[in-house]
Amino acid sequence: MKVNYFFLWNYNKLPFVYSIMNENERNILIINVRESVELKEKLSNLSKLDKVEQVIIFENNLKDYISSILYRILIYPFKMKKDNITFYLDGCIGRFPIVIANFGVPDDVVFYEEGEGTYRKGVLFEKLANNNIKYKINETIKKLLLIKKNSIDNIVCFYIRDKKKLLDSFAQQGYKNFKFEIKEVNDVECIKKISSADKKLLIKLFFADFNCDFSLGNNEKRAIVLTQPTYLYGFHSKEELAFLFNSRIEVLKKMNYKVYLKMHPIENDDIYIHESVQRLSGNFPFELLSLFDVEFDIGLTFNSTAINSSLIKMKWLIQDELSE
Repeated sequence: MKVNYFFLWNYNKLPFVYSIMNENERNILIINVRESVELKEKLSNLSKLDKVEQVIIFENNLKDYISSILYRILIYPFKMKKDNITFYLDGCIGRFPIVIANFGVPDDVVFYEEGEGTYRKGVLFEKLANNNIKYKINETIKKLLLIKKNSIDNIVCFYIRDKKKLLDSFAQQGYKNFKFEIKEVNDVECIKKISSADKKLLIKLFFADFNCDFSLGNNEKRAIVLTQPTYLYGFHSKEELAFLFNSRIEVLKKMNYKVYLKMHPIENDDIYIHESVQRLSGNFPFELLSLFDVEFDIGLTFNSTAINSSLIKMKWLIQDELSE
């Protein structure tokens, strides 16, 4: 039987991977909750969705890492392969993560869009070596455990939101003779068509305490601001990031946009304008707002994954603006 393992580094990829699932096959979700441990119970309940057979939660911590290594040594060598296996990965370059490699050697590998980064130079073609000791130890252990490497040349299909943009990126990077199929997916439209039971479950899991006014006044338009804590990665200070977003939010307000703001799940400090800016509180995948039949005329972000959603008609990428 065909078994598909969908590997999610973050639960926010759920709407996209659910859109590409085949309901006639066995679909298993493997979700990293390192940055969202409080959602473990909710995410486990995704196994009740029509297309999902099982949900495997891992916290990507030292305990999980050691468990994966022990499984690889003590149990994996004695496993008998019974099924046709496909790995679905968000552009994972390099050796497979141990946790997914332990499910077997895939017959096929499929990539799905990770986000805006998928279209940017170097992301799909190389994994830059990290010189820190943690990376070196991890790579050495994977080699000793005979975990295979993976690259874009190994895949059979690529699911993407914007096929033209991906092909343009390939052309710019001199990548021409690829043999895999590229399938364009509108995850928002797919989510709108799921069963009523699935819709009720997703609303119950992610929007139990959700309260937001999406109504518009005369000549008003909607703008969504998707923040990212770039200061945690050394790109900006908090003050710099606040200025980058707040100065542009003020522009949107002057242009008669009704502004909504969704903070990144790992942000603890709200450093953004509050006046006339409505917060979309709660941890939920952005594309699930399609369950409420709402769209945004413009989206403002640094380079958030969600900006590629068809819920957003026009993009305003701060990263692109700064690089011009």
